[in-house]
Amino acid sequence: MGQQPPPPPGSERRQTHRVELLAQVQLRRGDGEVFLLPVSNISAGGAFLRLERGVAISSLVVGDQVDIFLDLGASQTLDLAAQVLRIDVQGGDGRVAGIGLRWTSQDPAVKSRLESALKHLG
Repeated sequence: MGQQPPPPPGSERRQTHRVELLAQVQLRRGDGEVFLLPVSNISAGGAFLRLERGVAISSLVVGDQVDIFLDLGASQTLDLAAQVLRIDVQGGDGRVAGIGLRWTSQDPAVKSRLESALKHLG
């Protein structure tokens, strides 16, 4: 049995269900710089944050370790460690400009809180 070929460009490669979400998050870099960005969708594996026109993120690069703070209301907040996987400042060709993140926390309590929040959201 040979190895399967990679999926074609632009195809669905997500391993977890995504929930559409209209909320703002605080993205904090290790040096303390903070960005306030809208969430497009979130899953147990990561999130996609939209980039609005005029938002300057030039100091953020792929591979950066960041912290995400998300207030879901009803006294439910999430503080998640993540890695920047993709930054698309232009969008186009059916893509939305934004930042792709992957959660990096290995803490079972954090994962449990995230999964519980996702069940309530979607």
